[in-house]
Amino acid sequence: MLHWTIAVFGEENYLDYWKKLEPNLLSVTNGWSAAYGMFTKGEVPIVLSYVTSPAYHLEYEKTERYRAAVFQDGHYRQIEFAGILKGTKRIKLAREFIDFMLSEKFQNAIPLTNWMFPVIQHQPLPDSFRIAPHPKRVPELNPARVNQQNSKWLKEWSRTMSQ
Repeated sequence: MLHWTIAVFGEENYLDYWKKLEPNLLSVTNGWSAAYGMFTKGEVPIVLSYVTSPAYHLEYEKTERYRAAVFQDGHYRQIEFAGILKGTKRIKLAREFIDFMLSEKFQNAIPLTNWMFPVIQHQPLPDSFRIAPHPKRVPELNPARVNQQNSKWLKEWSRTMSQ
């Protein structure tokens, strides 16, 4: 969410957003699992999660109770990836594994196992994904800039939130 606020409001203004948001925050946890557990137990009314979280609940709990908010400014994208390390001694096996990950069988398993959209969609998504919104806007940060500034941003955010 920190990266989303920087992408949407800019490096000069993102802390202003957090200052306005802070009085409404009930909790900031050390991870997604703790926050989502509080949400599903009814301890907090809203949680930062994935747009695909409602699909999980529909698939396994048969409920449409949970919904994802669609932000006018877009959603920050989480990308999970795989690559081959330079200098690997098993290049052939590494390439075979990447090919397997891009296969129809693997990609079709992603929605109901990792609860995310597949990188390559071979078949229609499971029916439970009908309630997972497809954000129209995805604000992006330059990855090199993130690597360069992330520690600074985290310190600024932490200082702001502790005041």
